[in-house]
Amino acid sequence: MANRSIQRILAPVDLSSCSRSSLEFACSLATTCGASVEVLFVSGAASPPQAADAVELQRFVASVPGTASVPLTQHIESGDTRERIVARAAGGFDAIVLGTHGRTGRPRSLAGSVAEGVVRTATCPVITVREPH
Repeated sequence: MANRSIQRILAPVDLSSCSRSSLEFACSLATTCGASVEVLFVSGAASPPQAADAVELQRFVASVPGTASVPLTQHIESGDTRERIVARAAGGFDAIVLGTHGRTGRPRSLAGSVAEGVVRTATCPVITVREPH
């Protein structure tokens, strides 16, 4: 296996406590590796992102420990969450760090799993972070 360094981390968030944990982990990893983090929020709506989305994302990011200590950018897109994450990551990211709610069985099959879809289709390594209980 080739020696790969992590310089750019994509951290998709849905503004939940689970994605708060994954963003905190992404920032910790970035500090260790000397990497930058891009926080991606996919609104899921067919309409373009709104100014309120940007304000809400900024507040969320500011509330997560460790975000001030790494080079960090924020990006908002709309559309299918899994597709947007995978497409964004293909733009030169070395890893994706995203939260998973850890659902199994019927609840997962009804709603689908964004994390599972990203793990199956992303071209870069994916680290999933479960929310601590």
